[in-house]
Amino acid sequence: MPQSQFRKPGRGRRVPAGGPSPHRQVRETLIRVGLPLLVALFVAVWLPSPLFLPAMEAFSFYAAMAMGLSAFWRREEVAEAGRFNRWDSAMMLMAASLTFALFVDEAAALAYLEKTIDDPLAR
Repeated sequence: MPQSQFRKPGRGRRVPAGGPSPHRQVRETLIRVGLPLLVALFVAVWLPSPLFLPAMEAFSFYAAMAMGLSAFWRREEVAEAGRFNRWDSAMMLMAASLTFALFVDEAAALAYLEKTIDDPLAR
């Protein structure tokens, strides 16, 4: 019996035998990028408004660094055509970090931190 060039994943759909289905790739990428940003949002929501964007920027920066380190440890190809990998997810998280950094008001954040350090009960 000749070997088919297609494999049958779970629900009757046929996909090329060379790799995972496109839906699975999109789902994995959304989880890799969306989950750290969602956690950052849950943490930053509880902070005062002058610290919201700096917290989002810092958290997404560290998530991008962790994703890049994960890609390095797993020895993934940097430019793998036709597939999103951890390097692409790290790039998306870094782009989010840089976008948040564009809108950070450093003067307001520093003023809030100085006020909080001088009088911890004056929130």
